[in-house]
Amino acid sequence: MNWTVDYGQGPHAVSVPHVFWDDRIDIRWEGPATYRTSVQARAQEWLVFEGVSYEAVVSFNGHHVLTHRGIWDAFSIDLSPWTGQSVDVEVKVTKNGGATFPVKDVLSGFLPYVDSTFGGLYRPVRVVESATDPLEPEPKPKQRIGVQGTKLWLDNRPWFMRGVLTWGWYPDYRHPAPPLAFFEEEWKRVKELGFNTVKFCLWLPPHEAIEALKKRDLVAWVELPLWMPTGDEQRLSEMEEEIKRIVLQYRHHDNIVCWTVGCELSESTPPEFRQRLTEFVLEESGCPLVKDNSGGAEMYGGDPREFGTFDDFHPYCDLMYYPQVLQSLAHGPREKRPILLGEFNDFDHVRDLDALAREMPYWASNDPALNEQGVRWQYDFPPMLEAREGVRWPQTDWSYTGVAEMDELKSEFIRKRVMESVAAIEDVAGWVVTGLDDTPISTSGVKRGPRAMWKPRHPYNRSNQFFVVPRRCPPWVRGGNRPGWSSQDNFFSGLVQLTVGVRSEAGGQATYRRFLGSFDQETDLDETFTLNPPAGVPVVAFRIEQAMKAGRHGLSLFDQSDQDVEWTWFFQVFDRLTANDLQGYRIEPRDGHPLAELPWDTEGELVTVGDEDHAEAAVSFGVQSAAMPAPFWRECIQMTADPGDEIGDWSLLHDVASDYVLPPDDEVLLRRIDTRTYKEGSYITRRPNGQIVTTLRPWGGLGIQPPNIQNNPAGHWLIRRLIELHRNSTS
Repeated sequence: MNWTVDYGQGPHAVSVPHVFWDDRIDIRWEGPATYRTSVQARAQEWLVFEGVSYEAVVSFNGHHVLTHRGIWDAFSIDLSPWTGQSVDVEVKVTKNGGATFPVKDVLSGFLPYVDSTFGGLYRPVRVVESATDPLEPEPKPKQRIGVQGTKLWLDNRPWFMRGVLTWGWYPDYRHPAPPLAFFEEEWKRVKELGFNTVKFCLWLPPHEAIEALKKRDLVAWVELPLWMPTGDEQRLSEMEEEIKRIVLQYRHHDNIVCWTVGCELSESTPPEFRQRLTEFVLEESGCPLVKDNSGGAEMYGGDPREFGTFDDFHPYCDLMYYPQVLQSLAHGPREKRPILLGEFNDFDHVRDLDALAREMPYWASNDPALNEQGVRWQYDFPPMLEAREGVRWPQTDWSYTGVAEMDELKSEFIRKRVMESVAAIEDVAGWVVTGLDDTPISTSGVKRGPRAMWKPRHPYNRSNQFFVVPRRCPPWVRGGNRPGWSSQDNFFSGLVQLTVGVRSEAGGQATYRRFLGSFDQETDLDETFTLNPPAGVPVVAFRIEQAMKAGRHGLSLFDQSDQDVEWTWFFQVFDRLTANDLQGYRIEPRDGHPLAELPWDTEGELVTVGDEDHAEAAVSFGVQSAAMPAPFWRECIQMTADPGDEIGDWSLLHDVASDYVLPPDDEVLLRRIDTRTYKEGSYITRRPNGQIVTTLRPWGGLGIQPPNIQNNPAGHWLIRRLIELHRNSTS
């Protein structure tokens, strides 16, 4: 078919699929755009529109035939009444996001919150020969996914979901239906990175994209495009009917193993509405994994009633709190059914601001015709980028390349640790990493750039997962115990105990080699051993007890049954602080604070702890006055004044991290850069008089940080290091 489009200034030829953006139409314009073509009608033929956004008003030979509203479902028109005629086809298309069809009034999905809405005949339009409507629902497939308690089975084998999320944002197309070759390359990369599932988060891909997944032995989680909808009953009723059409058109794909009706629905949907749709999807798809609300009311509020066959949580939290948050989500005495982490383990990487300022892609532009804010709440990047005069990283010894390398190391540290924490929770049957690609509102994509962790054969995306089991040490505080764990990265010199657990997807015997040694080339252990863990149950794999002296050490584990895939844990051993280390430094107050237990001097330079920043102090720890609350691990990168300074060691910082940041005044020794707004702050500052001020907490105590200074080797390191910095500043 030969198509034209007319935006009101006259028609011009286009190729379908086509969207308004192909002609660089102002993104704020809703339409209608008029598409025209002609077809020769024959008996038992249908004109099938595979996807139009949003409203399509179809006329044949000047007479209205059909009005269809919906982005994600196909519709068809029987050509038989016009048999033998040449039919002039006219389609007036109005997109969502304007005054006629506001984003919240229709099934817009999440794309308007990532970038913008899109309009046009964005999927193919075909003439199909068929005696019956080619869009008649196909039968439900035989289900490949099975559920036994908290465990999943796929094709009658134990299975753990390792998914990655996509919102369907493709910058080269600006609509969610690129050519099949694009998806084939996309799924090839997903498979190489070790994932077994793709979650289509709040959008529907073309059918051939799901079929291409199957060819790669990958499965799909379909999350229907219900996000922050209006509370208007009429609009919700229209969305309900559209969802039903979508389910009937997509249910035949046997590699769709999970459905969710919507995401983080909170107060916006009545429970009866969610219940009806959940029951409809369960009945019409036959899939045993269906839930109403990805994320769930327990995490996102709203009416507490939930519906479906599994639990779905989205834990986004600072790293030291992750294990506790996961433990709080475990079932305990509740019904034993699968827990899926439908979104988790994101990390916002730094952007190359210099390159973006030069190239200024449309999604970074502050021009509303190209990149209107629309309904997005996250829109601070375009005005920030436009306002920059040149690009300068704050420390002259750093370049973007250096920042990016630091950024990759932090990302790997976080995501590796989170994967280990999840592997230890038996109730969790799978997860979905946020996300596959960088977008205008986030930079957590695993596919682009070096992204150190996400490479073929990486151990943390395989069927066997190993993890460190921290030693418990509940402290006695004010007459009773409180939760407490020892560090899994840092130890005191002497006897060191390391416990490693394993969770195997399918179970079975495997042979491993473990190697324990120090960075000065001393080998403490090198041996081969065999494990035969059960399927899906976290168990202790082995325990090592070894006398170790101060220094850096590493434990490596090689899976000799799986291409020698390697797990590695680096850790440090420290001597405890002595009176000699603290000579010439006294603490105030001496009583009532954990740091007072150390062997401080009774005279000399003043060390303070707590909220206040004492002007006369030499070193102040845990300062919160004039500080602002901010996550330490999420949505930021830390930079040291000296790129080689161990103050930037993530395993050390984990145990002393603070959730407060100071203004970046004076000399900043440990800087925080927000990777969404690029605003700066300081964790360690040196005043002109040599005073060291920090928000860091050598006594730990946040989440699974060691609960006090007596159990926190990294705290001893931090005190020793900052006193050394002060001595050097004043000598």
